Amino acid sequence: MCYVNYVKECISFMEYAANERVSASEQSLWHTLFHLMNQRANGSDWPEGFISIPNARVLLYMNVDEKTLSGARNRLVQRGLIEYIKGDRQSRAPQYKLKYFSTELSTDNPHYVHGCGNYSGNQGGNQGGNQGGNQGGNQGGNRAHLNVNLYGKPNRNPNAYDDDDHEEGEISRAREAMGRIVEDTYLRCIGRAPVPIERQQLITVALDCGMLPDMAEQAIGRAALRNAKSPALYAMELMRDWEHHKVHTMDDLVEYEHKRM
Repeated sequence: MCYVNYVKECISFMEYAANERVSASEQSLWHTLFHLMNQRANGSDWPEGFISIPNARVLLYMNVDEKTLSGARNRLVQRGLIEYIKGDRQSRAPQYKLKYFSTELSTDNPHYVHGCGNYSGNQGGNQGGNQGGNQGGNQGGNRAHLNVNLYGKPNRNPNAYDDDDHEEGEISRAREAMGRIVEDTYLRCIGRAPVPIERQQLITVALDCGMLPDMAEQAIGRAALRNAKSPALYAMELMRDWEHHKVHTMDDLVEYEHKRM
C-alpha cells in the first residue's frame, strides 16, 4: 500500500493536465480511476499494484462509449500515468495501476517513502515532483485524507461490484441528481454551465464528502460571491473543509460558522 494525500494528488494532476493539455476524456478517466482507487484505500494507504475494474464500472462514471474509453486509456498509458492489463470478456476484468504523482511517508515506517509507481519518479521528473510537492503542499495544506464509501457500506471485494446492480443504480441516481444541482447552480451563480471535467469533479467530491445537494449549491454560490478564479476548485475545497469538520447539512454549517466567529 502507498501513503497518498487525496488533495495533493488532485491538485498535482490538475496542474499537470493544464500544462500538458490533457484531453477531457483523459481527465475523466484519470479522475474515475483515482476515485475507484480511493474506494479501495485503507485510510491514507492506497492500492499499490493492479486492481480489477470492469469496463461497465468505468463507463458508469465517464458517461462515454467504449471507443472513447479505449482512446483515453491508451493516451494515459503513453503519458506514463497508468498501467493497464487487458481483460477477457469471459473470465476476468481489465486491470489498472495508477502512477501517483507524489507519495508521502509510510505510516509503518516514518523514515521510508514508498516507491509505489510514483509518476514524478518514474516519468515526470522535476515537473511531477515539483507539482506534487510544492504545488500540492502549498495548496493542499493539511486536509484530511479521504476514503469515503458513498453510502456508508462496508468495503467489499473489488470484483463484487458486477454482481450488485442495486448499488450501481443507487450510485447512478445519486450522481444524476447531484449533476443537475451542479449544472443549475453553476449556470445561475457563475453565469455559465460547468465544463465536463468541472461537473465530474464537483459531483465526485460532493458525494465523496457526504454533502447533501443544498450543501453543494451553497459551496458553488460562495465561490461566486468570492469571485474565485476557479469556482469549481474553490467549491471543492470548501466541501472538503466542511467534510473534515463533519459539516454535512445547513444546520451543521450554521453551527460550525457560529463557533468560528
